[in-house]
Amino acid sequence: MAAEGASESQSESMRQRRRGRGSGTLAEDINRNVTLDMEPVSSMSSEDDDDDDDDKDSLYLRKKNKVSGSFALISVTILITLTLLFVKYMDKRLPEPLMEADIAAHPTRRVCIHLLLQPHTYLWQSLNRNYYGVAGALFSGRFIEERARRDLHDLTVVGIRVSGSIATDVVTVDKFRDVLIEIKQNSSEVYNVEWDVQRPTGSFWLEDDEGSTSSYSGIANVVAKLEPRDPAQRTNSGILLNCHFDSKPGSPGATDNMISCSVMLEILRVLAYQPTLVIRNPIVFLFNGAEELGLQGAHGFVRGKTDHLREEWGHEWAQNLSVFLNLEGAGGGGREILFQATGGNTHETGWLLKAYKESPHPYGNVLAEEAFQFGLIPSDTDFRIFRDFKGLAGLDIAFIKNGWVYHTKWDKLSEIPPGSLQHMGDNALAMVKYLGNLDLTEHSSAEQMVFYDVLGAFMITYSKTVGIVINVAISLVAVGVIIFFGGWKPKSFLTYALYLGSTILVWGVAVGVSALVAVILNGSGYPKPFYTYPSLALVLFGLPAMIAQILVYSVCLKSSPKDAWLAGKLTTAILLFVTTFITRGAYIFLPQLIFGIVGWFGARYLMRGWPKSIMVTYIVIGEIIPLIMSSYLIFTLSDVFVPILGRAGSEMNGNIFFGLIIAAIVSIIVVPGLASFFVNYDKRVLLTCLLMSVFLLNPMIVFGFLGKIPYQEKTPMRLTICDVDRTYYNSDGMVRKSEHGYWWWPIDADTDNMFPEFSKTIKEVVDVRDEILEYENCEELYCSQPFIWPTTKRIKKVHWITQPGSLPYALKDAVNMTVLQDTSPSSTFRRLTLEFHGPAQTTVVLSPRPNWEANITIQVSMENIPVEREGSNRWKGRKVYYIYHGRGYIVEPIRINVDLTQTAPGDENGSLLEIQLSGLFLDMTPETATPEYTDFLNRFPSWTYTGMSWSSVMKMYRIE
Repeated sequence: MAAEGASESQSESMRQRRRGRGSGTLAEDINRNVTLDMEPVSSMSSEDDDDDDDDKDSLYLRKKNKVSGSFALISVTILITLTLLFVKYMDKRLPEPLMEADIAAHPTRRVCIHLLLQPHTYLWQSLNRNYYGVAGALFSGRFIEERARRDLHDLTVVGIRVSGSIATDVVTVDKFRDVLIEIKQNSSEVYNVEWDVQRPTGSFWLEDDEGSTSSYSGIANVVAKLEPRDPAQRTNSGILLNCHFDSKPGSPGATDNMISCSVMLEILRVLAYQPTLVIRNPIVFLFNGAEELGLQGAHGFVRGKTDHLREEWGHEWAQNLSVFLNLEGAGGGGREILFQATGGNTHETGWLLKAYKESPHPYGNVLAEEAFQFGLIPSDTDFRIFRDFKGLAGLDIAFIKNGWVYHTKWDKLSEIPPGSLQHMGDNALAMVKYLGNLDLTEHSSAEQMVFYDVLGAFMITYSKTVGIVINVAISLVAVGVIIFFGGWKPKSFLTYALYLGSTILVWGVAVGVSALVAVILNGSGYPKPFYTYPSLALVLFGLPAMIAQILVYSVCLKSSPKDAWLAGKLTTAILLFVTTFITRGAYIFLPQLIFGIVGWFGARYLMRGWPKSIMVTYIVIGEIIPLIMSSYLIFTLSDVFVPILGRAGSEMNGNIFFGLIIAAIVSIIVVPGLASFFVNYDKRVLLTCLLMSVFLLNPMIVFGFLGKIPYQEKTPMRLTICDVDRTYYNSDGMVRKSEHGYWWWPIDADTDNMFPEFSKTIKEVVDVRDEILEYENCEELYCSQPFIWPTTKRIKKVHWITQPGSLPYALKDAVNMTVLQDTSPSSTFRRLTLEFHGPAQTTVVLSPRPNWEANITIQVSMENIPVEREGSNRWKGRKVYYIYHGRGYIVEPIRINVDLTQTAPGDENGSLLEIQLSGLFLDMTPETATPEYTDFLNRFPSWTYTGMSWSSVMKMYRIE
């Protein structure tokens, strides 16, 4: 009886095992000692099978074949390597630039090439345009990079183009005028081309950092308009294309942003030369000359005043606009990314993204939009102006590749890869043609969109509501599948709680290990060592995070591949559900759930026999697509954030910031599907690998390969070092203090770490003095810092090197204030009219006594423009009004009227009004930069960039 019972028990056990093999996980099957025949569950449960179980037991047990750990390791390594190489190739891919000569000489060859490369776009065009045949359909009205690149060359040979300079406001404007005249003369009879030069005056509140007033006068805009000549053929709903042609100090500004202006000129040329009507909506092309220092050119177009006798504000062509495309640049060519979309007053962007989907080379991501709007990217674009001050719907599109050259001398034509202009030109022209025939008055629903491209091949878009439905459905299905196979008993739910808790612990430990790596690097004096080679961040931070995750899973789940796989998928499903209601970027969790579960079923129920077949099948179905999408995301985030770490301000810790980003992506998105293959490794081996990656491999890479300095000539450390002369006056006009020195504005947080290197060639560095900026309690207003714009949140520490003497008197005398009017009708009211003289870029900071209110008006070019409000910060309990004023090349003073009213009795100690005036001589010439200062800048190492530096005169006044 005992033997019979044992035999029966063994048979029953075998039956349960065979019935249950469809209910285990793939990872469990792979790591079992036996292979599984993948018969349907129904056939395995038949009575005939049950009767024959005893006979099959021996055969079943003989089918043993372990999957070695080395096979799993090699398979996953090959998968990751090939995926990264493939994604990198797709990320770098650019369209073939079109030329005038070879299109005319070899239309058939070019047709074949483009039919192969973009069949979905160009074949459709060839079938729907019958007036030129196939070749004519494809290339009539095509964007030609050769012509656009020629325009780009002619416009950038001007050199540095700071707003307000002769180079910008006169020379560059004349070059645009010449090109527009040529286009107008050669335009077809069906279109009318007009152009105008606008020099507006205005002012507006700019919500950046603590907030400031941006005022301007006489800045330069060049505007062109294309519309059907026949009034019956055109509408009254215009489309705006915008670029800016000014550049930062020291930079030729090829990608930022003359490349976009050249693209717009070619689009205008292509459309104007069409012999037949291809658009009905008017197209306005705005080439604005004042973006870099406060978005003033765009505001001048939509809200500025050109003629003080004219009541309307804004250019006449800005009155009937419905949609805009803002073309920008923050890198060195490559592919441009769609990173913001707005529906204007309706907030609906679906129809706009449908226009973008017409682009042959889509590249965009809603995560970039949310990061930008959340303030993670320390930049701003004209997109804000058209959205906030005109209420237009529009898209923000910018080059981001090779972001290290942004705002440096390397932002030049030679750094722009061939195909870059073709990429933006093809996309923008396709959108303009689509929008040019669209009824722009029919869009009224209010819905945000989820959007992302797939390797630049196509764009996926759907509404936020649809996204919520999809995400919730997928998360619930994933949880349901796991519970269905795992069981509904109370004990099972305790297991699920263990899964959830262990995965949260795993992710926390993985991120913590990456944070430890960052702390070690910081403590060793190696800030952001991956700066020039962003892919190394995957090794420095991603590899330790991955090993730590596998190790903790192995400990918490007792080396069970089944439990590790279930835990990762279950927690990811819950995370997807939670984040769905927080961010539109929750879509990033979809691939690993969808393909992971499909891959699981595909491997288990479609494959038979050998475990290695099951494993390879699962990897192919379940992991390749998620790994491709997550790698693509990592490359995009690297393009955006790594160069930004060199200009994010004194408070940014690059190792912590980017290390945690990489760790989070690797741990939460990349590893959960792959970790189960390795959790049954010996824990001592995993721990050894972890320690070796942190304390051996990383030091070998950082100390041996990268070295102490993470910068190179074309990936430089940015140094803004100003030659500053500061003079402080008493209320009677007598000088109470003066000083002269080099003022370091540390836009790179790791400037301090490089002082020992600087001191090797620059002996003055040993005398550097740190100044901690506690803006609310500084001795002087705004801590005596002559910033261009408020930076109280990003810059908390600066450096000062005292210098003998002072700046030339010609510069000092050019910056001054005169009190034109000072009347006091009563003891509680004071009226002041102040006149300020300075260069094209001037800042004025005003701070009245705490118990006094100020009503401030700027008077320029015969216009009186009120200052809307004060900044968010206080100085010694006093309000602070920050005003930046940029003017054109015509010299004129600024008048500011200040009406002060006492609101309550209070302490009358301290001056009634404190005033800081700073004149910023951004256009560096022998007249504005002393030989000593120039020599000082030239002695910095080749891996630094000091081009965005200038001379500045700051004067502090008091009115009692």
